[in-house]
Amino acid sequence: MRRRGRSWSRWNFPIHFMVILWGVLACTGGGDGGSGGGIVTPVVVPVVVTVSPATLSLAQGASSQLNVQITGGNPTPVLGGCNSSDPTIVTTLVNGSTCAVTGVRPGSASITATAGSVSASAVVTVTPLPVAISIDPSALTLAPGASGDLAVRITGGISPRLEACGSSNTSVATVAVAGTGGCRVTAISPGSTTITASTNTGERATAAITVASGVRSLAISPRTDSLFPTQSRTFTATVVADAGISTAVTWTVRSSSVASVSSAGVLQAIAAGTTMLVAQSAIDRTIADSLRITVANPCDYRLRHLIGTSTSGTTGVTSCFVDGGYESYGRYSTSALEAVQ
Repeated sequence: MRRRGRSWSRWNFPIHFMVILWGVLACTGGGDGGSGGGIVTPVVVPVVVTVSPATLSLAQGASSQLNVQITGGNPTPVLGGCNSSDPTIVTTLVNGSTCAVTGVRPGSASITATAGSVSASAVVTVTPLPVAISIDPSALTLAPGASGDLAVRITGGISPRLEACGSSNTSVATVAVAGTGGCRVTAISPGSTTITASTNTGERATAAITVASGVRSLAISPRTDSLFPTQSRTFTATVVADAGISTAVTWTVRSSSVASVSSAGVLQAIAAGTTMLVAQSAIDRTIADSLRITVANPCDYRLRHLIGTSTSGTTGVTSCFVDGGYESYGRYSTSALEAVQ
């Protein structure tokens, strides 16, 4: 039995060796005429860069990100740069594995992400903001004859511009475009008006204009309001105004058949009736005062109180109608008639 066992082991050794050798050759590619020569050649996967989204719409002034995916390589490269074909339209910044993009002005730019020697691109389109227009200041006060400038600010859109400036009341103030950036207002007379600035695309903004003379108030004195025909009275107008502002006034009456008034404020009663005496600032007709004037008919008074009083030989109630009504008034003394009032 011992001899038989040794004989079995001696005959099986070559078989074991061949099995092992065959396995080695199979793993190394040898023994079959192959070119491996027993050396293992590693397989390298190409680097691929992908940018997503491939197109991006961005509002002017807004920011966003482009995702950059990098695969392959041994080792896999990292994102090395993000470049814009036009930085005046879109600016870029590497942010980890993304390209941060910011819209500067309307237009399109190509954004290229680079990893090693491999790159990929995406297109970013910047859309304009809505056109907005404003006026500064929004309210302005001027004296007659003075001028002032309103600055007009226009934002958004694609090359918007100031098209026109207009006044709602040109008798108060006129306006014109001043260069390309504003409206120049010229005050004409006291009052108020609205200035409108408009763009070439139809947007509008307004400013309130007040033309003030510097005259604060005006008052007529005395406040006496009753006279007889042929009587006269001098009125004055007290004007409160800023330093250096004219205090001149103009005088008028509404009914010239009842009374008249001179430029010096002397009112002359003409015939019985009522009228309004008006004083206005010569430089600001919105500043005025008025007084109701009554010219009394002397025949309406009970002249019986004058019986026994004689002037030019005429007495009694019926004397009021002698020589045709009012002419008889001149036959009485002023003091006598005033006593009747």
